[in-house]
Amino acid sequence: MLKQFPDTSQHDAYLALAQRIQDAITSDKAQIEHQVLLIREPGESVAHWERIMDQISEAEGISVTRNPENGTARVSWYIDSL
Repeated sequence: MLKQFPDTSQHDAYLALAQRIQDAITSDKAQIEHQVLLIREPGESVAHWERIMDQISEAEGISVTRNPENGTARVSWYIDSL
């Protein structure tokens, strides 16, 4: 069962972070390079950041390398040839 957010503002903050990360991953540059460096912005919840990084890292073919010292994560992926 998914953890429920205690209030709407926390839920909105989580969704905003998820959307920002999705936009970075789907950018033209990231799609060409099959990788993206994500940077946690000041004011973004560490718990939200970690939850999303955990969810991304569970996907097959995706690697997440985290650097907790500077709040970054490199997400890379491979595409199987047809």
